[in-house]
Amino acid sequence: MSPTELQSTALRVIRTLQKLQVPFHITGGLASSFYGEPRLTQDIDLVVRLDAVVGRALCAALQGEFLVDEGAALDAMRRGSLFQALDRTTFIKVDFHVGERIEGELRRSVLQPLFEDVEVPVVCKEDAIASKLLWALQGSDKSRHDVLGMMLDPGPLNLDQVRKTARALGCGDILAGIE
Repeated sequence: MSPTELQSTALRVIRTLQKLQVPFHITGGLASSFYGEPRLTQDIDLVVRLDAVVGRALCAALQGEFLVDEGAALDAMRRGSLFQALDRTTFIKVDFHVGERIEGELRRSVLQPLFEDVEVPVVCKEDAIASKLLWALQGSDKSRHDVLGMMLDPGPLNLDQVRKTARALGCGDILAGIE
C-alpha cells in the first residue's frame, strides 16, 4: 500500500462522511503516527457516530467504490462495535468504530494536516493514547509501542488527563508500566 493509495481511500471516505454530516475522527495507526513515531499502517480507523438511518445512507454511498456489508454495519451500530469497508480499487480496509469508547472523544477532535494540504478531524493526542491503552489491555504490543512513541513526542500533552482517563478505562497499570 502506498501513501498515495492510503490518502486516496481516506479522502473518499472522509468526503462521504462529511457529505452525510456524520460526526467522525481519524484514530488508530494514522493518529499514533501523527502524534508519535511514524509507522506503516494496514488500514484506516475512524470513530463515527451513526444511527440506522444515516448508517444505511453511508453504506449506500460507499457501495460503489467499497465492499461493505450493510447487515454487519447495522449490527455494529446496534452493538456499538466495528464494521469494515474494503476499497475496491486500493484494497485498503477502513474500520468504522461505531460510538465513542472514550466518553466525549469526538467533541475533543482536532483538525490536523494529516494529508498534504488537507486538514481532517483527528482524535486528540490524549484520547489517542487512551485508545491505544485499551488495545494494549487486549494484548497488543504494537499499541504499547504506539503509546510510548506518542508520550515521547515533544508536542503538548496533558499527562494528568491521560492518567485520569486510563484509570477510568481500567488501563492505569498499563500506562504506569510504560511511563
